[in-house]
Order: sequence, then C-alpha cells, then structure tokens
Amino acid sequence: MRGAVKNRGNTTPQECLLAINEFIPLIWSAMHNSNVTCAELSRKTGITKTKLSRGLSGKSPIDLVSIQRIFLALGIDTQRALLAIGHLRDWNRYYDPDIEVVSDLIRQLPETLATAREGCERVAISDGGIKVIADYVGAIIADNDRKVSERRNAFIFDRDSLRAG
Repeated sequence: MRGAVKNRGNTTPQECLLAINEFIPLIWSAMHNSNVTCAELSRKTGITKTKLSRGLSGKSPIDLVSIQRIFLALGIDTQRALLAIGHLRDWNRYYDPDIEVVSDLIRQLPETLATAREGCERVAISDGGIKVIADYVGAIIADNDRKVSERRNAFIFDRDSLRAG
C-alpha cells in the first residue's frame, strides 16, 4: 500500500496507546513544576476537562494528537521525552542534562552530517565505530563542561577578590 505506515514491530493499536500512556508521569511532573491544574491545561489545549482527567488518571487512553497538544502547552520537549521514555524507559531521565544534550545533538546532527558527507560515499558505521564516535563526543562535551566551569569559577574568584579589595 502506497503511503501506508507499516507495522514492523507487530504492535497493535492498543499497545501503541499503552505506550503513549507511559508519558503520563512526565505530564504530571511538568504540571506540578509549572503549577498548572487540569482545568488550566484543558483551557490551554482545548481538550475537555473530562477527557483530560480520564486520560491522565489512566482510565482512558490519550491519543497522540492530545499528547502533542499537552506537550506544547506544558513546554515538554518531544524529542527529549521520546529519548527518556521511549528509549530509556524512565520518565525521570527527561530532566537529565545529558539527555538534553543528546536531544540537542539529534536535532543538529542530520544537517551537519549531510553537509559534511556531501560528495562522499555514505557507508554504514559498525557498532564498534559508533562506540568510538560516542566516546569521542562524550570526551569533547566533558572537556567543554570543565572549561566552562573553570571560566565560571575564575569569574567568581575575580569578582569576590574585587569586593574584598
């Protein structure tokens, strides 16, 4: 069928809705952090309060369009939520700074790769190669963190020594 989405994992629609419900704890957390009530979220999303309450309590499934509206209203980064919940199976990891960095890299990397690999024969990278690249990127990010911290500490030291002098 042309244009149809193929179900490669043999996942039923019911299983997909159950997977969507895995986002509910993150939604509750974001509501709590933003002091947003169900009534306010209902107004912001256009989802009826009854449907929203039933969905967030797990009494009925929340559809994908509603999840997208809720994420937009609460400022939840969809990419980061998918990494934390869909890949790592832990909604708490949404708040992990490393997941935020990986999410930002995923947004930028396709364009960067397309430009860098222009005119090259594009070949698959082995698992070992991916590990080497991941280690390299991790080391660069950690080095950047150290440099930023050193600059920040130097600034604080300079500021404090000026006050003392």
